Amino acid sequence: MAKTTKNLPGTDGFQSKRNILAILILFLGVFLGLGFISFLFEWKYDQSTLSEFFNRSVESKNLTGKLGAILGDFFIFKGFGLGAFYLVYGLIYTSISLGKLKNTSFILRIWTKVFLNMVWLSVLLAFLPYRFAVLSGVVGVELQAFLNLYIGSTGTLVLLGILLWLKLSLKYKIGFNTIFVWLKSLLSKVKLSISKIKINQENPVTEETSDELNTTVDAVNQNDVANQVNTESPSDVKSNFEQSVIDLKPTISN
Repeated sequence: MAKTTKNLPGTDGFQSKRNILAILILFLGVFLGLGFISFLFEWKYDQSTLSEFFNRSVESKNLTGKLGAILGDFFIFKGFGLGAFYLVYGLIYTSISLGKLKNTSFILRIWTKVFLNMVWLSVLLAFLPYRFAVLSGVVGVELQAFLNLYIGSTGTLVLLGILLWLKLSLKYKIGFNTIFVWLKSLLSKVKLSISKIKINQENPVTEETSDELNTTVDAVNQNDVANQVNTESPSDVKSNFEQSVIDLKPTISN
């Protein structure tokens, strides 16, 4: 007799709830993404409308309206700048993972990476000129100033480089030896290029130099021809009388 399998009580209801939650999270991710992109182009005008949220006569140029302008100002200008787009990535990835019935333990791992990437990118972009401060956000500017105070700007860049190397080594298995070989090959190429530039500067090939070389070659060729004429044996050179006898043709033939 064939066995019949039955779903556990409440499984279908739980799955439907997860699907609804996944759709809502996906919508939120797309909404934030559009709002963030629009805020980057219209952030000055959007900020002028923040205090007029309930005033219907004032409209926002943000694609997602006044709510998108407020969220863009909070997460980008006052937050992490371009690093805020990691929020969009985290929301969309979480939505897809929930739809695939993955274990919910992955959520903590995903959002830990999202937060670290947001902070890393915002601090890095804070090294740009001040007129691009919107790309790093207030959080990035403040963190970069704090780190510069204690370890200096060079130390901050070294710290960011080490964190990037740790990320690549853990994710893509790029060890110190790989980076060392790559840097060594890059340094050798740079040295070769510099040596070629120095040689060209010390021995430049100009039009005057090429004309002098051509004149020298022509003089050498003329000397070779003269030497060949002078080296001919006297027996090969005939006098005018001998030549006239050779050219003389008999008038009487047998």
